Amino acid sequence: MVIQCVVFKCSNRQGSKTKEKGVSFFRFPKDRKKRAAWIRAINRDNWSPNEYSRVCSEHFVESWHSDDPADENYRLTLFKYKIKPKSKSETARNARHSKRILLQA
Repeated sequence: MVIQCVVFKCSNRQGSKTKEKGVSFFRFPKDRKKRAAWIRAINRDNWSPNEYSRVCSEHFVESWHSDDPADENYRLTLFKYKIKPKSKSETARNARHSKRILLQA
């Protein structure tokens, strides 16, 4: 059975390429509260994880999950499909801001 991340638009599969990148795969937690937090974060309609469902480390800030509910790594937080590309105007604004900061120094 091929181990693959269940997060939408994540193409990580267990193998040599992901091992080189340092990607790990995690089973869904048995703790009901933590498991529910992971399922809510994945946000897929009419879906529930089974014994083979895995999430890769790229969806956690420190590439590892935490058991502390106050920690940001308690649930998945990083999703590539949610990252909005910067617009040309935003990029230009950031460049002007950086230039202004350099001139003030």
